[in-house]
Amino acid sequence: MPKTIPEFQQLVAGHLQDGAAKLSPAEIVRAIEEAIAGRYSKDRPRKLVADLTGDGATIEWSLAGVTDWQEGFSHVLQIEYPQGDRSPIFLETGDWLLYDAPTGRSLRFAFALSTGKKARVQFTAPHSIDASSVPDADFYAVGALAASLAARRLAAGYAQTGDSSIAADTVNYRTKSQEYAALARQLEKQYENLLGTDPERSAPAASRTSAWKGETAGGDRMTH
Repeated sequence: MPKTIPEFQQLVAGHLQDGAAKLSPAEIVRAIEEAIAGRYSKDRPRKLVADLTGDGATIEWSLAGVTDWQEGFSHVLQIEYPQGDRSPIFLETGDWLLYDAPTGRSLRFAFALSTGKKARVQFTAPHSIDASSVPDADFYAVGALAASLAARRLAAGYAQTGDSSIAADTVNYRTKSQEYAALARQLEKQYENLLGTDPERSAPAASRTSAWKGETAGGDRMTH
């Protein structure tokens, strides 16, 4: 069953224990949305497919017309053609490329797809910020990441709060800031452990292009 923002709000509140309610519900929601659409989507993007039906002549399809493709984020993982065989056949990267033009990016094949035959394109996409695409298995990981972002907001808020003329008050706010900063780091580490990500590994590029190789197969992969 799809997760909801209120479910994440409860999880984040449990992590923060923000009894003073320094963060408004709207700020917590923004932290959740940022976690889902930002780092989580890069660490574990959705994998979607789109079918392109050949007409015997067309070799190029605009990616702007592919549902859920997001320019600057999405990249092609693999292309099955012709789609529907018992044992899937996947094209070599020399059989297609991502082509940029003033009108936008398109997927260009080295040959026209046969009439009625489909090419099934698998590609990445960010998660929906309403949390509906977050699988149950990642619920606690994303909740920890969102709480980490919220804790950083609290740390920054406490760092800017206090009356410098009242020493005890200033020290108290500074301590609160340090506590939330430490909690943010702890929650970020918890996210990494739950998701199984390597914190030293940089996120993959959103897409990659390669020199056109015509109808020859092989060459560097364009999906890494």
